[in-house]
Amino acid sequence: MERLKICIFLMLALVFASNFIYADEEAKRVTADIDWPNGVLTVYGYGNIVPQKEGNLNEWQYKAVTDANFDLMKNFFKALKYLRIDNFHSASDLLLDNKELNRKIVDFFRGTKKKDLIYFDTYVKVVQRYHFYGSKGFIKYLVTVGSDLDNFPKFKDYVFTTDFTGLVIDARGLGKRSAVAPHVYDENHNLIYGADFIDPDYFSKWGLVQYTDSPYYDEYLDRVGEKPFRIVAMKEDKLIETDIEISNEDAKILLQSELTKQRLKEGRVIIIIDSDMVEKIK
Repeated sequence: MERLKICIFLMLALVFASNFIYADEEAKRVTADIDWPNGVLTVYGYGNIVPQKEGNLNEWQYKAVTDANFDLMKNFFKALKYLRIDNFHSASDLLLDNKELNRKIVDFFRGTKKKDLIYFDTYVKVVQRYHFYGSKGFIKYLVTVGSDLDNFPKFKDYVFTTDFTGLVIDARGLGKRSAVAPHVYDENHNLIYGADFIDPDYFSKWGLVQYTDSPYYDEYLDRVGEKPFRIVAMKEDKLIETDIEISNEDAKILLQSELTKQRLKEGRVIIIIDSDMVEKIK
């Protein structure tokens, strides 16, 4: 009888211990990463391996994989709440009450097949990477661009300028954050650059802007060419964290050349900020 009590006590202790292990692991689990410089949303799905009275390890693992795939789908749509489109909207905001857009995103999710499956002692993890841009990107479904391609602001005053191969804006120290479709304004709040001004093909290729925290932007020199116009963003407390203000003088210099405007239409823009380049969602 005493042995039976000991056995029951040990079994209960194992059950409670395993529950604490699951709870501790679940609290630490990252459900998604948003890698802004590389334009990648990495989503994770988890399934606990729970031993049952019946079945074997293979069956318990299979059940865990099924749970992980369901968790992956849930976490994908959860992550869209944190994917900033512009100063007012996240990706999930755009899905509200838009059945056609919901269908496109669901089809995109289902059509992305390649996953990494990782087994641990007590759970399995499914990892899926979704690219913002390129032939398999999904941002093109969320954002309408190029609706006003040639309608850059016009300035009466002439300033001496030259043809630039791109634009680099240093916005460090201003508390700016990454977004899919930020706005660049001048001091008079004229829109100097935004989603309306980029060619849709280039937007699908690499997005509106390239974010980096490097003042040398070595990895992205090809995007802005050998002679970009490099300027420093202005501090403007009235602008929200995703938008940028530049001086009126810089705006005039930038938009004086038709060739430079063409480079803007191609999305040859880098914004340097000092916020986290990869955001982790738990």
